[in-house]
Amino acid sequence: MENDNMLQLNNTSAICETIFPPKNENWNAIIFSDSHFSNKGSYFPMEKIEETIELLDQLIKKENVSQIICLGDLFHFSCKDDQHYAIEIIGKICKKKPLYLLLGNHDEMLLTSVRKKLREEYGDQVYLAKESFWELNKEELKEELKENLKENLKENLKENLTENLNENLTYNINCPRLFLTHDGLNHFWLSDIEVKPFLRSLRFHYKNIFPNQSDFLLTGHTHRLVSLDDEKVASLGPFHSGFQKSSYAILTQSKNGLFNLKMYALDLK
Repeated sequence: MENDNMLQLNNTSAICETIFPPKNENWNAIIFSDSHFSNKGSYFPMEKIEETIELLDQLIKKENVSQIICLGDLFHFSCKDDQHYAIEIIGKICKKKPLYLLLGNHDEMLLTSVRKKLREEYGDQVYLAKESFWELNKEELKEELKENLKENLKENLKENLTENLNENLTYNINCPRLFLTHDGLNHFWLSDIEVKPFLRSLRFHYKNIFPNQSDFLLTGHTHRLVSLDDEKVASLGPFHSGFQKSSYAILTQSKNGLFNLKMYALDLK
């Protein structure tokens, strides 16, 4: 994708694809997960699908978003054979902004089966991951930033105290690299008490590929909005207007050379 406003795929490995954000300072992205869309029944009401896409559109306009990133399970497994439905729904989303899709445990089979058709239909408006793990990389950190990284993070804490006066802003994270995944370890449903241990085990599982201890891991799959800030790992809950505790995140590039990730809870009554 050769566009100054697009994410740039740099290289791939057996573990993950490395993606660089554009050099455009105004670039940002909305991140959501686990919408579980289906025309055959799902966790969330089918009649709310169009409303959910409209909610996404409202947030895109509000935040002036450049890109859309889904952390997997855009679709529920009940529609795993309905390629036409998947292409139609993806088309409604990617016509708003370019869409980057990670594979989830529910929709990996479906999305893999439509990969070629998505390319033919939508071109660069849709990028489908080859795996379920991405490294979003700010390129090599400057030496002075490496040396002053802790100070940069401390300074951002002051900003966080003010930002959190926004009642919907739940977490505000700053990091040099952001790793995105759907689950990586667990294809099964998690209870409330299992979520934090799962996040810790996921962070530990990937520890050898984090170049810096300040790198952050964001996952979907848990259906809970949880952040273990000190352990540099968090999860987003589902994004669906039929789910009262929906959540999403906004990713930007800070002036100090870090990623800034703001995670929001939506109280949809």
